[in-house]
Amino acid sequence: MTTHTAPLQLASCGAGRLTAWREGVDAVVVRPVKCFPLSEPGHYLSLRNDKNEEIAFIASPAELDKASAQALNEAITAGSFTFDVTAIIEIKTDFELRAWKVETAAGPRDFQTALDAWPRNVDAGGYLVEDVFGDLYRIPAIDKLDKASAKQLWMFVG
Repeated sequence: MTTHTAPLQLASCGAGRLTAWREGVDAVVVRPVKCFPLSEPGHYLSLRNDKNEEIAFIASPAELDKASAQALNEAITAGSFTFDVTAIIEIKTDFELRAWKVETAAGPRDFQTALDAWPRNVDAGGYLVEDVFGDLYRIPAIDKLDKASAKQLWMFVG
């Protein structure tokens, strides 16, 4: 006997959250959580409720109808954070990842980037770095950083 599961439907409910439901099942508010491999952002997402229980798993947005895929993309974007870096403490290579220790306007942060994820120039000056979880770090131009921070960053943008 084959069990047929109704397709998953998603709608945005703001602040990086989604309403998820299937036909005949009550809707629940969820947030998308990225799963491994982190090298494929937007794929392999766990939809979790407020108790951090997995409600659904999405291997690819292609599994969803167009409106649900768009809502998922909006939630991922809204759920990502941008941190303003005020100082770079250390950048080192750690098993196929680059490990960063920085000070931000919100306090100290440690994060990782892929080895091929280089700081990108931004039009307003400075750089933007995306970590393996999709969070963004805005770094001032080298001449706006303290000497030690500028030296750390120079290896990647100089």
